[in-house]
Amino acid sequence: MKFINFFLFLFCATIIFSQNIISPVYIEHNSIFTDSLSKEIISYRVPFSNLLFKKEDDIYKSEFSITFELYKEKKFVQREILNEKVYSNSYEETLSKNSFFENYFILKLNPGEYTLATRLNLNSTEVQYQATKIKIKIDSNYSTKVFNPIIVQNGKRQSNKFIVANYGNTIPFSPDEYSLLLTLPDSSVKKVTYQIYQFDKLVKEETASLLSNTNLAIEKKDDKLVVKITDIKSNVSNFLITDFNKLLFEGKAELKIKYNNTVEVKKTLDIKWFYKPNVLNNLAYSIKLLQYVEDERTVTQLLANDEKNYLKELTSYWNKKYPSNGIKYNYAMAEYYKRADYAYQNFSSLNRLDGAERDRGRIYIMYGKPTSVERNYNEMNEVIEVWFYENLGRTFIFKDIKGTGKFDLSD
Repeated sequence: MKFINFFLFLFCATIIFSQNIISPVYIEHNSIFTDSLSKEIISYRVPFSNLLFKKEDDIYKSEFSITFELYKEKKFVQREILNEKVYSNSYEETLSKNSFFENYFILKLNPGEYTLATRLNLNSTEVQYQATKIKIKIDSNYSTKVFNPIIVQNGKRQSNKFIVANYGNTIPFSPDEYSLLLTLPDSSVKKVTYQIYQFDKLVKEETASLLSNTNLAIEKKDDKLVVKITDIKSNVSNFLITDFNKLLFEGKAELKIKYNNTVEVKKTLDIKWFYKPNVLNNLAYSIKLLQYVEDERTVTQLLANDEKNYLKELTSYWNKKYPSNGIKYNYAMAEYYKRADYAYQNFSSLNRLDGAERDRGRIYIMYGKPTSVERNYNEMNEVIEVWFYENLGRTFIFKDIKGTGKFDLSD
């Protein structure tokens, strides 16, 4: 039933806004150089919310299979079928988009261009998810190739291990810190200079010092995927690029790497806001929602801009009103539009998807979740809903006179 409701919600949501469809399974490809060979690491990350759990005694359990099919020039090469079991101690966690099951396997491939197709099946159901196909290119000169950097969480080194982000080779647009683990096929390199550009502007220029001249390895530890710096010497140089992702907006960026005074390598970085509020897909509507906290003149001025500049102007508005100390992710903006999403989904009347425009939606957007809510009926059989905000010392009373879900704020 959970997955049926999920698809019904998606159908309804697209009536007004284009939906941020969160991938049912993230597939990531990383190459690791070891002993003059390349290992292709295929990792996957499945949100608990996309699995179907059954309660067994005090434990929630989900079983699924994930099938990988590899093609070379449209010809079938091989198939891997992995059967997985997931356990959780709480019902709330089984619904979470922020809890994941992760694993990986290793491919050894000959030079060529490949396509990897992925299918996830929930056991004992007919539910099947198709993941986005990924391209894998193996060069014949892989021993001299600079692989794409591995995206890791919080790259401030505390040990010889780093948690792999595992979001499909994408850097999440978020307040969390991510770093890049870069391997060069030359053990003589002691430092690299790198530049990061976005929207044709230089965002950061820095020098990174040598991390190690040893091989990398991947393992699963405490339900997380970890890339480990081993003690095995190799003809490589590893570097860590840190303190950059908070300076980037959602979208594409370019990493330029220079070493040995002459060699320059360019890599594309993809930054994505995975849990972006859906109302932000309709920027004109998002600007109009500022009417709850801003005067009419300001809203009109923002709407008077060219539509292609709406995002820039809206972001600028929030950064001026609530400065984020140079971090592009603005907490206040994110929270405001998360509330708008919640209002849209929960406070709409029966015949219209207008939750963010109704009185309950307006109050929720302005003040957030109430401390407590009481619902009763009065002598005229009207539905009365009372919201208490203890920290604000305020109470709001809403009435649904006709029983249609249209609650109006009482004086």
